[in-house]
Amino acid sequence: MPKILHIASDEKFIDAANYLYEKAYPNSNTFIIVLPKFENYKIKYVSKKENYIFYHNNEKTLNNVLELIDKYDLIVLHGYDFFKARIVNKRQNAVYNYILWGAELYNRHPLFKNTLYGKKTSASFQKKILFKDVFRPFFHLLKYKIFNVYNFQFKTLSKIKYFSILHKEDYNLFIEKGIIIKNTKYLKFTYYPIEFIFEENKDLKVNDNNILLGNSASSTNNHIEAIDLLKNINLQHRKIITPLSYGNMKYASKIIKYGEEKLSNNFHYLKDFMPLQEYNKTIQSCGIVIMNHYRQQAVGNILASMWMGAKVFLDNRNTFYHYLKRIGCYVYLIDDLINGNLENLNNTQIEHNRNILIKEIGTKTIVNTLKNDIQKIAEL
Repeated sequence: MPKILHIASDEKFIDAANYLYEKAYPNSNTFIIVLPKFENYKIKYVSKKENYIFYHNNEKTLNNVLELIDKYDLIVLHGYDFFKARIVNKRQNAVYNYILWGAELYNRHPLFKNTLYGKKTSASFQKKILFKDVFRPFFHLLKYKIFNVYNFQFKTLSKIKYFSILHKEDYNLFIEKGIIIKNTKYLKFTYYPIEFIFEENKDLKVNDNNILLGNSASSTNNHIEAIDLLKNINLQHRKIITPLSYGNMKYASKIIKYGEEKLSNNFHYLKDFMPLQEYNKTIQSCGIVIMNHYRQQAVGNILASMWMGAKVFLDNRNTFYHYLKRIGCYVYLIDDLINGNLENLNNTQIEHNRNILIKEIGTKTIVNTLKNDIQKIAEL
């Protein structure tokens, strides 16, 4: 039985990873949850499980992890940051599987600069250069002898043997751009098995024709462009439900103001964080889902909405759109909204999408894939 060490942070989908890996290899997984540096940090998302070890992000933790590395057959990196890059750099012979989240590459790599935002979003939310941004590289140089931590992170990716994400389209994109090297192996994985997303509410279905707009208070949602598109459509009494509980609260306040100005009483927002099951019930009224990201994002939200029977609209630049089309799902382009294409999916289309999703992201499928992949790694 392989011993697997997970290095993660306090994020909302880590419990799902534990759920899947434990089903594949029970009692073989140890999760190190790296919390922010300040001691009074309160855990927000992960549960306190027997196989979770909690550390704060500091040099002592780094050394503790480095001592553990050699005792494990596989090191799973949930997302990628400076802390994990330092581990990879210091223990280059370990076997690593990096599970991509998205923002850590898309939002930071220079190859994607200015490709993630619409014109109005870019103009309205252009990041200001602060004094601390200018000073930070010199601080890193003094403390770590590394001037640009992001360049350091990108270089260490060449030491990683396995790269995981649900859709291979992202993997192919990063290979094509030279962000990950060609001999990096692709392993299919998702944090979002249908059974985990819905638990007791697996049969939840959309029951109205409201519109879900975006997934978070992040400018990569391109809310402004989507709102500008919606204001020219006859929405009738539909609610535009906009989740803004997760991300940048200053951005959220500006989107609330813009949404209320342009969409008036149609605009509704969610600013308080809700547990997954409660959130699913809230968006049950949304027969239409608009995710105006130019990169893969909100994968769990999209899959949950499709399972419930929503008609999902994505941007053509989003690799996840092309994945869903490749596997045969009914999914639509945001450009189609120009024609006011706001009819809900019919029952035949809903069942078609459901059948595909259970084959692609059912717990049984994901767990079996995990078992086979890790077994192959252990045999090498």
